[in-house]
Amino acid sequence: EGPASVQNVECTSVHVIKPYSISDVKEYIAKSTRREIKLPGPASYATSEDLIKGSVSKWKVPAYSCAGDVHDSLLNALVGSSPDSVLNATIPAQFPRLRKAIHQLVEDHMMGLKEKTLCRINELLEMEKTLYTSNNDDLSENRRKFQYLIRSLDAANGIESKVSALSPSDQNQLSSILMKLGCSKDDLTLIPTNNALNEEAVDVMAGVLSYFTVKSKVFSDTLHQHIIYHLIDQYLKDCADVLIQGTGAMSETNSKLIHKIFQEDEVVERKRTKLEHDVLRQRKCQSLINEYDKA
Repeated sequence: EGPASVQNVECTSVHVIKPYSISDVKEYIAKSTRREIKLPGPASYATSEDLIKGSVSKWKVPAYSCAGDVHDSLLNALVGSSPDSVLNATIPAQFPRLRKAIHQLVEDHMMGLKEKTLCRINELLEMEKTLYTSNNDDLSENRRKFQYLIRSLDAANGIESKVSALSPSDQNQLSSILMKLGCSKDDLTLIPTNNALNEEAVDVMAGVLSYFTVKSKVFSDTLHQHIIYHLIDQYLKDCADVLIQGTGAMSETNSKLIHKIFQEDEVVERKRTKLEHDVLRQRKCQSLINEYDKA
């Protein structure tokens, strides 16, 4: 099998917990249906398709998390418990019923937009199962770079690096043995090693990595556009109508609802009534004192 350093080369997106190793890729190729029933075309292409489609499914969790984080941040900024939230900064505390009504309307509206956004994300993921890109220039260039990278990692662990890692005395002893056999160190490169990579596996890994280099960026940008449009921009478009309809602010027949949500808290109302009563008594007392002084 491939060396340890090559085993860790990822052949999937960055979100996959366990990357595919050289041995995994070789096993996929060996078990390909093209190999079993000898279909035309290379088995490596079918393996690449399987690896890509399996890896795309791993994008769902981080994509959902991204939409969820945006939803939670926006909801917290609008109706969170912080004094700086839009709700607390614009509606006085003496109107708790109004605060509660607005909070529920915004929360329900945001949840509906989040569900629609997740539906759009599901559509994106389904579309990604059809392998396609028109960016052939970057795809080819990345493929060559990854092929070079994988072969370089393998070469770094080849026979030459192992010989150079020997102590000077061991190298001298090896040279002496090779001389007795009529050979040189250059002949060691002809000895097969377990680090020799299957070219088909290298081709699969380079192809899959180059595809994801192109497509992951496209998917990320498209995902963010959908979240911005369906979650943030759509809220800005709908929020005024949602609040007006939800509170009945423009309704001529639903005055009881308006009165209910704009009604003061009972505790505040009692305090205000008592204060008004106390002020009235004090004014009457002040009036009596003034009349007494005049007399």
